[in-house]
Amino acid sequence: MSLIIITTTLLTTTIMMIAPTKTSNKLLIPTMLSLPLLMNITNSSKIINLAEPKWLSVMYMELPFNINLDMQSITFSLVALFITMNIIMFSNYYMKKDKNIQKFKNMLIVFLMFMLVLLTANNMVQIFIGWEGVGIMSFLLISWWATRNLANAAAMQAIIYNRVGDMGLIVAAAFTITCSSSMNFQHMTLNNTNSLMLSIGLLLAAAGKSAQLGMHPWLPAAMEGPTPVSALLHSSTMVVAGVYLMMRMAPLMAKINFLSNLAILGASTALFASTVAMFQNDLKKVIAYSTTSQLGLMMFSVGIGQPLLALFHMTTHGFFKALLFMCSGSLIHNNMDDQDARTNNNTMKESPISLACMITGSLALMGTPFLAGFYSKDLIIEFAAKSSTNMFAFMMIIIATALTAAYSTRLIKMITEKTSNNTPLKMKDEPKKLIYPLLTLSTGALISGWVLINFISENTQEEHPLPTPMKILALTISALAVTATTKWKSEIKSKFLYKTWFFTDLNHSKPAHATVKNMLKGSFMAGDQGWLETMGPMGITHTLTDLSKKTTIKPSKIKTHMCVLIFSMVIALLLL
Repeated sequence: MSLIIITTTLLTTTIMMIAPTKTSNKLLIPTMLSLPLLMNITNSSKIINLAEPKWLSVMYMELPFNINLDMQSITFSLVALFITMNIIMFSNYYMKKDKNIQKFKNMLIVFLMFMLVLLTANNMVQIFIGWEGVGIMSFLLISWWATRNLANAAAMQAIIYNRVGDMGLIVAAAFTITCSSSMNFQHMTLNNTNSLMLSIGLLLAAAGKSAQLGMHPWLPAAMEGPTPVSALLHSSTMVVAGVYLMMRMAPLMAKINFLSNLAILGASTALFASTVAMFQNDLKKVIAYSTTSQLGLMMFSVGIGQPLLALFHMTTHGFFKALLFMCSGSLIHNNMDDQDARTNNNTMKESPISLACMITGSLALMGTPFLAGFYSKDLIIEFAAKSSTNMFAFMMIIIATALTAAYSTRLIKMITEKTSNNTPLKMKDEPKKLIYPLLTLSTGALISGWVLINFISENTQEEHPLPTPMKILALTISALAVTATTKWKSEIKSKFLYKTWFFTDLNHSKPAHATVKNMLKGSFMAGDQGWLETMGPMGITHTLTDLSKKTTIKPSKIKTHMCVLIFSMVIALLLL
């Protein structure tokens, strides 16, 4: 039965690639087919592992094609399919004037397919295929509007930062070959493949892909791409790949007590991004830094030994983050493509449905009771409060949680207040192609938390439940932050936070100029155009030409060629 479902799902996805129209409707088929498989695995608590004969040999290892279907992979695959279906439907509204809209939607499907490869991979090589696939597709989609310099620069920034992170995954794979007889995740754990360099490589890979502190600048810059790309990128594909990798490798990293480093990195990222989001005025950048903050929270959850809670928050986050981006795209469209939140006012009259859905997503993000974010975020904080994690990291998470409620409230306040910056004349158009995906994802932001909470609670038993005051700690802090933000004065500014802790200026501007200058004068002019040419090909050519002139009155190219050939053969013989 499982094989039939998997085969049908793959065939349906292939058909979607060649379907000329109604791509979003066809995505409903694999989404519905995933439901019985998820229920089967969830009810029986078993793992389906499909291994085919070897398709690659690496040194002394035979690598089979191995697909792992468990609760984690199937759950998030279902979420990714469902969210992508709604984003493609939203693309029909947002990209309707684009001549290549069908190509754009097909590229979104390819993006999703690489993510599904990554989610179901059970060895380092297969996960690397999906890993690189989502990376190159993000580059192509961020630079979709190739005539814009900012879009091209953002795409280059994304691919460079991710390439640095990819080196970590390559290093991890190399150490896997030397430390283990198998690249299979379960075999690596059983064989005690616990090299420190392996863990450092995996951490670098996850930091680059999931935009952790130090590797984060590419994520807000990626907002230069179309809004559907931002919605898919931030909710259910590329940026969660790093956290998903850490979830898979958590048992291995726990053996050398490396998880505490993940907790510190995640907490630092959450605090940094939430402080920066408080002083951003670009609608999409506020939501982008919010994503960075939530990714830090997921990484922190893995670091305290709760990868299942990280999956839970990843799932709920996918719904309300895609919803927030789509709502912001609707507001930007209705405000003549202006992304400044200070001029996106009076939206109650212009875009009432988009505004209502955006408020719903923001409330879910800040952890309002009985919405999606409330269940997943509070569980992480509860387990962190009673774990042996670094207390400084825990305090950073608490502050980041308060700031999440603060910047969400600030954003809602900015787009709903009545000012003279944007005086609407009439209600703008909100067609069905926009309303349907917004309402669908709003439903997910409302109910996804309590739909999954029972299963999560069964698999994360609390041996010593926290007292009630500690359980409502996050809710109390969020409520205080909301109250304080309602009295926020727009005159309060911080150049340090607005400039993202001066990270971009220090890391991109001055060092980049100095590095390029030294590379140009040092490496290129002195090296490539200097001693390398003098002693290398050009030097040999000039030497042989001079020799040929001395041996005959009439220089001949044939003689030069023969001299080069003989000289090369002599060098080859000496080397052999």
